[in-house]
Amino acid sequence: MILLRALIAFVSIAGTFLLVRMLLLLIPIASITVSYEEGTTGYYSAEEIFAEMEYEVGGRLYGDSASEMEEAILTTFPMFSQVSVKRTLGGKLFLTIAERECDFYVNVSGTFYALGRDDYRVLVGTEDRERFTEYGLYEISLPDVRVAFLGKPLEFGEKGQELYLSVLFDGIDRSAFAERITGIRAAERYNISFIIDGKYDVTIGSVSDLDRKLTSLSNMMNSEVSQVFRSGKDAVVNISDLKAPTARTVEKIDTTIAK
Repeated sequence: MILLRALIAFVSIAGTFLLVRMLLLLIPIASITVSYEEGTTGYYSAEEIFAEMEYEVGGRLYGDSASEMEEAILTTFPMFSQVSVKRTLGGKLFLTIAERECDFYVNVSGTFYALGRDDYRVLVGTEDRERFTEYGLYEISLPDVRVAFLGKPLEFGEKGQELYLSVLFDGIDRSAFAERITGIRAAERYNISFIIDGKYDVTIGSVSDLDRKLTSLSNMMNSEVSQVFRSGKDAVVNISDLKAPTARTVEKIDTTIAK
């Protein structure tokens, strides 16, 4: 009797599970809600996600389980690091999305690619530069980029050539300028420069003594006797030689990143 009752309970639970699953697959989509982690806006609009995944109100999900939908969305959108799909018996579909850390984009043969912060993975490509700037990304030039495939790390011409970039970003993250960078020229490892606040063109040369260079720059900019930085004008700064740092005002700096 105990075994029989257990079998009946199991069949009942399994039957309920299958019924609910069938209903979820057959009930038309009544509404679709997309939300980003921590209330952020996100790069993609809900409409773009729906169009790419062919989700629409009134349509059906057929054989796709929530986990299959999540996997398909992550494959289609490398920008997303995590996706949670919830469905209700009322036909409501909820997508909760977390994006990868992304600060910058690179120009490769006229197409702009947003890159993952740590592995230079191609997260999204566009020919509309303004969309990236509106999203809050800045442009960076990188050494000898050969291939850019969506969802894959950039391929450089020479393996290991870009290792100095990690030192560069780590140093910037530790500095007072982490949130003020608006462009980085890093295609040449011994001729690195970056733009701060869209008005200071700073040359650091190599990443050697980077912390000291950035500390020196901070001291220069905060000095009460520095007329260059107190003038409110654009300025060109060179701190590649810590023994002889220079700064001069200009009418307008050159903000071009990729030559």
